[in-house]
Amino acid sequence: MKGKVATAIAIGLALALVMGAFVSASAQVAREDLKALCEEGYNNAKATRDIVEKAIANVEKEITPDSSELKVHELEDAKFWFKKADDLFKKCEEKLKKGEYSKQLSIDLNQAWQWFIKAGSAAVRASMQE
Repeated sequence: MKGKVATAIAIGLALALVMGAFVSASAQVAREDLKALCEEGYNNAKATRDIVEKAIANVEKEITPDSSELKVHELEDAKFWFKKADDLFKKCEEKLKKGEYSKQLSIDLNQAWQWFIKAGSAAVRASMQE
């Protein structure tokens, strides 16, 4: 149980750091600079994605036939939001590779980031269940 709490705290802190970096970086980027905004959004989403992907994998390892229904459902919720975020993120990556910077791309990257956060929250809740 101590390991699960430590893992949950570590994941929570990592997500908080990513969110803090996003907020401070956002304040420094001129809103008219779409390329910088899109690159910033991409970096935030990518960093959060990587953390959440590991968190989900860790919870999957904990699942046993004796796992509570709540733990299983929280994991399913995490996977749902991760897939939704990842699908949008991949579409955004394609546009970035082509240099198609736009306000909508920045918004979509932010949306993907928010869904990754939602997936991470569900993964943390799942890790805290028996």
